[in-house]
Amino acid sequence: MMFVMALAILTATTGPEPEAKPPTLVVQGSGEILAASGMATIRVGVMKQDDRAEAAQKEVAKVAQKIRKAALSSGVSRESI
Repeated sequence: MMFVMALAILTATTGPEPEAKPPTLVVQGSGEILAASGMATIRVGVMKQDDRAEAAQKEVAKVAQKIRKAALSSGVSRESI
């Protein structure tokens, strides 16, 4: 009789097997592509404030000339400036 009770308890607690889940594949990622540029556009502005317009203009011209020389020495052609 005890065997029958134990079998009844085991059957009641275990129940039917759960349904099998289908196989799952999860993929995550990111990417980056780097390539040499064939062309770049650079815009530069120079501002100077002074009580005298002529002094401000001369200072702006000096700075603009330094920027131009730096571009040339970096390999930018005169035609591209």
